[in-house]
Amino acid sequence: MSALDGVRGRLGVIGQVIRSFSRSGRLWMLPMIGVLVLLGLVLAGLSAVHYVAPFIYAVL
Repeated sequence: MSALDGVRGRLGVIGQVIRSFSRSGRLWMLPMIGVLVLLGLVLAGLSAVHYVAPFIYAVL
């Protein structure tokens, strides 16, 4: 068991996703998923700001 396997084991579901992507050779998808999650968090955070919310709702 390598050190990377130990880290993946402690991450729970995220570790399982990483392990699944690494086994199938689709590690290139991880940065894309990370960017989409980050964009979703930014949009959700900005929708709480009253001055920005009407523009966010217009985009969505």
